[in-house]
Amino acid sequence: MTVTTLQIAGQRFDNEALEEIVDEPLALTLLLAGGALCNDAQLDADSPRETPHAVGDPTEVALVVVA
Repeated sequence: MTVTTLQIAGQRFDNEALEEIVDEPLALTLLLAGGALCNDAQLDADSPRETPHAVGDPTEVALVVVA
C-alpha cells in the first residue's frame, strides 16, 4: 500500500509533489507527524536490502513511509 495523494487544509499533494516540497505547509507537517507517531509500524533501516524493510499494518506502514 502506498500513499498517493494527501488533501489537507484545502491543498492537494500528490506523491511526486511531496518529494519536491522544500518548505512544507504547517498543516502537512502536522498531518505527517501524526501519521508517523500514532501507529505501530516500524522500518528496519539495518536491513541488508536497498530499501528499509517495513513491518506492520499496510496502512500504518504507508503513513510512516510518506512521512
